[in-house]
Amino acid sequence: MVTEESTTRLLPYWNFWAMLLLAACLLVTVNPLLAQEGTTRATLTSEQIQSRITAVQESKEIDDAARTRAIELYQQAVANLETTRSHRETAEAYRETASNAQEQMTAIRASIERRRVVDPVAELNILSAVRLERIEQDLESELANLSAIEAMLAILEDDIEIEIQRPRQARERIAAARLLMNEASRAAAAPSTAGLGPFLVEAARWSAETRIESLRNEISMLDEELLTNGVRIELLQLQREEMGQKVRRAMLRTEALREAVNERRRNKAEEVTAQAKAILEGSAGRESVLADLARANLSLVELLRRQVDEIDAVSVLERELRPLSTRLTEVFRSTRRRLELVDAGAPIGWAIREQRLQLPSMQEYRLKRNRIQRSITEISLRLIENEDEQRSLIDLNTYLEEQTGDESSIALGSGLRTEFQTLVETRRMLLTRAINNDRTELRRLHALDDLLMQLEGLTSEYDQFLAEHLLWVKSAPAFSLNALETLPGELADLLDTRVWIEASHDLWRGMVRKPWLLALFLLAGLLFVRHRSLRDKLLGCGRDVGSIRRDQMTFTWKAVGLTLILAVPGTLLLMALSWTLMAANASAPFSNGLAAALLDTSILLLLVNSLLKLSLPGGLAERHFDWETATVAELYRELIWFRSLGVPLYLVSEVTVALDPSTEGGTLGLLIFIVFLLGLLILTTRLLHPSRGVIRHCLCQQRNSVWWRWRYIWFALVVVIPLSMMVAEITGYTFTAGELMNRLIQSVWLLTGAWLGGELVNRWLLVTRRRLAFEAAMKERDAARAQRAGDEEAETADQATDNDIGAPEVDLVALDADSRQLVNATLLLLGALGLAAIWGGMLPAFRVLDEVALWSTVFNSEGEDVLIWITLADAMVALLIGIVGYVLATNLPSLEDIILLKQGKVSAGARYAITTVTKYAIVIVATLLVLGQLGASWSQMGWAAAALGVGIGFGLQEIVANFISGLILLAERPVRVGDRITVGDATGTVTRIRIRATTIRDLEQKELLIPNKELITGQLLNWTLTDTKTRIVINVGITYGSDVDRAIAILYELAHEDERVLEDPAPGVVFDLFGDNSLNLAFRIFVGTLQDRLPVITDMHRNINRRFNEAGIVIAFPQRDVHFDADRPLRISLEQSLESKDNP
Repeated sequence: MVTEESTTRLLPYWNFWAMLLLAACLLVTVNPLLAQEGTTRATLTSEQIQSRITAVQESKEIDDAARTRAIELYQQAVANLETTRSHRETAEAYRETASNAQEQMTAIRASIERRRVVDPVAELNILSAVRLERIEQDLESELANLSAIEAMLAILEDDIEIEIQRPRQARERIAAARLLMNEASRAAAAPSTAGLGPFLVEAARWSAETRIESLRNEISMLDEELLTNGVRIELLQLQREEMGQKVRRAMLRTEALREAVNERRRNKAEEVTAQAKAILEGSAGRESVLADLARANLSLVELLRRQVDEIDAVSVLERELRPLSTRLTEVFRSTRRRLELVDAGAPIGWAIREQRLQLPSMQEYRLKRNRIQRSITEISLRLIENEDEQRSLIDLNTYLEEQTGDESSIALGSGLRTEFQTLVETRRMLLTRAINNDRTELRRLHALDDLLMQLEGLTSEYDQFLAEHLLWVKSAPAFSLNALETLPGELADLLDTRVWIEASHDLWRGMVRKPWLLALFLLAGLLFVRHRSLRDKLLGCGRDVGSIRRDQMTFTWKAVGLTLILAVPGTLLLMALSWTLMAANASAPFSNGLAAALLDTSILLLLVNSLLKLSLPGGLAERHFDWETATVAELYRELIWFRSLGVPLYLVSEVTVALDPSTEGGTLGLLIFIVFLLGLLILTTRLLHPSRGVIRHCLCQQRNSVWWRWRYIWFALVVVIPLSMMVAEITGYTFTAGELMNRLIQSVWLLTGAWLGGELVNRWLLVTRRRLAFEAAMKERDAARAQRAGDEEAETADQATDNDIGAPEVDLVALDADSRQLVNATLLLLGALGLAAIWGGMLPAFRVLDEVALWSTVFNSEGEDVLIWITLADAMVALLIGIVGYVLATNLPSLEDIILLKQGKVSAGARYAITTVTKYAIVIVATLLVLGQLGASWSQMGWAAAALGVGIGFGLQEIVANFISGLILLAERPVRVGDRITVGDATGTVTRIRIRATTIRDLEQKELLIPNKELITGQLLNWTLTDTKTRIVINVGITYGSDVDRAIAILYELAHEDERVLEDPAPGVVFDLFGDNSLNLAFRIFVGTLQDRLPVITDMHRNINRRFNEAGIVIAFPQRDVHFDADRPLRISLEQSLESKDNP
């Protein structure tokens, strides 16, 4: 019996069972779909996919394109399955390594402890009874073992370095894999199956899902790698310790074996030497052949002794270089790790720079390798000779005949023959030892050459690495207000008399060691004393500059020399002081630093003094190079204050660095150098500002040049350099600031030299042009005087003065434009190459920008998605490509136009077509390169171009039609710039052909823009397309009764009298027809150019009218006969005008 209470308790359970039943029904319904989907995740195998590939290949219901795509997707799925299996195996290997690591490390530690108590040399058991050949074999075996152990140690070092770097790389790869997996999941969740067959849909689904599974397993594998990274590093470090112990033990054994071999070789050489000397003494007075052979054996013994010494020298050099290679490798790894792990605020640049300075010289490596190569060649030749002689000793009789001849051979008795045989056997033994020694030495030399090559490559790689990172590492702490507390102490150190007294003692010692340096001090003093007289000579060189008769290029060369001499004294004094301190070889670091500071300052002072003396009033720039007086005066004033303030500040800042090189001069040096940079910035601004600077007048005179168009850009670049140095100094990058300063000084030197060279060439052109103009004026005057006064006065023509010439100054000064363009282009090219050489040394440092990632993009490579990061270096390269492309698109067409114009064989239309196509080609190529550098793939750009093409096809049909027509015009050239064309009612000369429209100028000088489509699809009349000849038809009507033959003859005469009328085709006159009022003549003539058409028509009309009047031929005009109807009376009315009424 079921009560109400029990029924109430069962209601909730009924709800539960109902929901369970519903879930079971849904499961039964959905189960087939889940089974179908689960095939790819749980049970999909490579065999199933291969069977699908076979089915697709055999299917006839699928087209070729879909079949190829489906097979490709199936194969991607197979590759994904293989990648998944590989990731699982790798993850399992990581887990197994971690589980066995402790056991392996325990075994390695026990092995290390066992080796520590065993003497490695005692194991060799080198006894005096052991033969030399056996010890040599052991040495070779031990050397091979040492090389193998060192190779394994290098592999372990690389593995440890890789494992240390792996966590960062693994995390980056995990992030990239997750990004790719998310994208693949989104693509798989919303597949595009419209219009696809079942095979293609299935292949796409399997490929996507196996790709997701592969990425998921890769992430799991990388997670396992991160978990076991520490254990693997610990195991590898322990293995490295064990391998290092093996290397040290092998080196000790090798050294012991080498000493034993060398000792036995020396002993054997001494023994053989004694025997050879005894034999030589015993053969005295006997047959000469025995004595000669004994002396030859003694020479061979001396060779053996030299070989022992040579092998010892090779061994010593090998012992020196092998630890150097190991130490350099360790330092390289340590420096790389420090740069990667060090905090950004740590000033380690000074230490790294010291390491770079201590690197072995590459030149030293090359010299050693050259000596080794020469030794290898000499030993190889000696080895060949000894082997040839050894082969000749095989047959004793033949050797005896070769040495003695037939008669001596018969004369030798049995005793002497036995002694000869003993000497030959001894020589054979000596040759064998010499050959073995040569082979051993060759092996050692080849191994040593390989070691030197390895050291050279390692040193080069290390130097390149340091060059890439030095600019981005701090050399000193960044400036802060707390640093001002050290300022009093640093100032006291600068004024400390003890260091200056010590430096003066070093100066005196250097003077004593190299007395010839005193001559430099005396020369500098002499130049200071003669400064005024030298300046007067410089000004005197410019007095005759500009005179047509007396001006010479010699004056300018003398002025250049005097200018440099005037600039030298201060620089020479500083250099003499620097070289004297260097000659002292002082151990005090301040003296060496002071010598470097004086040398650096002397270079800056020479630059400033050279510019200052160039800008002397009345000096080289003003008189010889024709600079404006106001510009020269301003430049002189600016350089005077900078020399008085900037150069001493630079010297003091360098001296502070010499006092404390570890902190780059400390706070005092930092502040002084910043003040110097401020002065440099002020000088740069006041000299080079385009609108307010000293050079503003020069720029205004060159408004068509590149310097004028780009004035604000290059000015900004010039100003950025001192600003960058200031920022680098304040933030602690003192080495970067120093490098920028050195390259700035070199750049100013280069540009000054280029400017001076250009001015000298222009000056030479001017002098040459003036001389030619003077000679031409003299000839013209002589010819004029000869006509006026006869030959007697012509003989005194050479006594003319400058005022007799009368040639305008502007004509004499003007230079040939082509020569000036050539000079400017050459200077621009040389300047660009020089700046590239100067600043190219900093390019390796910008490779660090490859490590700064900005954004990522996904590429599909061989069916696999690859994540590519776009770095700051890529963005900068893209910006540089854009700038270069803009500059080329703006200027290269003009340069092409000039070059083509120089050829003289290219028409204006062809030049315009070439330059236009070049411009658009540069723009297109630069755009594609920039987009590619920023991450756009060619396939993406292709789809974008296709989409853009569809949009253009609907919305911009006319513009695209004009664009395509413009390309056709430039390609086929039915219309060229300069052609006379008629389009519709418009007639004019083509002035420009653009991509969209063509501009023509009519006779009224109005410009008409005609769409290019009309020129291609419409009717076009080109008067000058293939031939500039044009026909003129003049219709002339004469009255009835006129002499037609005379009129025709007159027209022919007029045609022949005008030179502009062509003879081929010949002129023609046709009696055209009998008109209503005239006899019509058609006068047809041809002219060579379209420009002659209107003038010839005008002249012909005038001449025809004049000649016909003279001949009495009347030109007809229209006549009308009026007929009155006489059948009815006519009404005639006479009226008087108002004027007749007023004046009767």
